[in-house]
Amino acid sequence: MALNVTIANRYKCRENEIPASLYRVKYDESTSLTARGDPVFNTNAEFKTAVQDHLNWYNRQPTPFVSTFADYQHALNWANRRIGIGRARQVEILKLDASKLGWLFSVSKLVKNGHITTHLPENMYQDEYLVLSSILSQSIISKIVVESSSDEDEQASDSDDLVHIFDRQLVVLKDCVEANGAFLVHHFTSLFLKASHRVCFVAFANSPEHYAAGVNFAACQTKKQLEVLDWTSMETDCTKTEWTTLFEDLRDFTNQEEAAVSIVLDDVSALKWQFGDAAVLDFVRFCKTLTHENNGAANVVLLTHGDTDLPTSRPLSPAIADMATVVLSTKPLSTGYSKDIHGTLLVYRQSQGFSDSSLDEEPTAIPYKILESTVKCFHSGGEALRWN
Repeated sequence: MALNVTIANRYKCRENEIPASLYRVKYDESTSLTARGDPVFNTNAEFKTAVQDHLNWYNRQPTPFVSTFADYQHALNWANRRIGIGRARQVEILKLDASKLGWLFSVSKLVKNGHITTHLPENMYQDEYLVLSSILSQSIISKIVVESSSDEDEQASDSDDLVHIFDRQLVVLKDCVEANGAFLVHHFTSLFLKASHRVCFVAFANSPEHYAAGVNFAACQTKKQLEVLDWTSMETDCTKTEWTTLFEDLRDFTNQEEAAVSIVLDDVSALKWQFGDAAVLDFVRFCKTLTHENNGAANVVLLTHGDTDLPTSRPLSPAIADMATVVLSTKPLSTGYSKDIHGTLLVYRQSQGFSDSSLDEEPTAIPYKILESTVKCFHSGGEALRWN
């Protein structure tokens, strides 16, 4: 069955929309310049489904597209990460003459015009162009062999990316028994320290040493980059004065210097059993004020358990989530155990405008794997972002 030219013409890039050059990351596989699926579209719906399947990391069905990027740095980052996760022995970046690629589709344009939907963040597809069927050899201008980047450079790059995403925000980490989220507490603490933030770490449930793997807490404290507040021994009869002391410690920490500031709290759910829901909500509200520009402009990251709410009480986790800018929720794999993927990270962002829920109803789903001192997150098309 042949390509429906009328349908393809409706969505393809016009001549003035085609970049001068595009970049393709070529892996070891010989088929990486040829799509696995046939370009057969009998209806507009079939075309849209094919594009959405191509952008869906979970999809296992072949699609008729080959991905390319207009931004060389995006292609280079992707190549380095393929090498970094051991999925390729040799990677090349091909510079392509876009005018010789034939049918070309802009993912950003398709999303903007409402033709397709995707859960991917915009920065992952804004420069992506889909080539139909295959990349012809006559379109290749040059080849660049990519060698493995140093761990230090890759760590700095990933840290900068994520720190930029979570700037002056209240980030809630929501976990469950089947998918413990403590690894994210360690991850964010390490991330902020490597990004040269001043970090205040508040321990409510576990000792600070519990999160110190791969991070030299003592050295950071000596440099006065890290302040650790151990509240694991807080008594249930803690007075209002003691609570006020904690508030003042956090506020003073955010106002000490001009450097970027981040606060990480290991488990606010532990406070619920000691002081009640109302006290916890008041505490989180106070922490949110510290993200405001006039109060220190800090990042605040806190962990809460999503499956500890009692049926007879007001659900605490949703109330905390409503105050968040971003919620990262860990979920176990629906298919059971896997040695390559340990769970799914659902990313909810604050919606714009009015709705019944202030958070997006359609989260971005990112499969993850926990390593010894890092977490590896997998994205569309097999791309992996290692957050070190």
